[in-house]
Amino acid sequence: MGLSIKSKLKEIMKREDAMDVLEEFVPGSKANPQLKLGAAMPIDQLAKMAPDMLPAEKLPELDAALKALPE
Repeated sequence: MGLSIKSKLKEIMKREDAMDVLEEFVPGSKANPQLKLGAAMPIDQLAKMAPDMLPAEKLPELDAALKALPE
């Protein structure tokens, strides 16, 4: 199964290409040590908790970029 905004952050963190996509939408995320705190949560839920970092209007674009990655 491919990645999407419904994927848990820990699944995205396992893949360098997925982290590169996340970095595009949330600059600084790759270097943020607090990222691991949300590892068990899906991206769409994390976005609701931190709308200043990942606004809801960017979620469809992020979802498409994650889905476009090879499995």
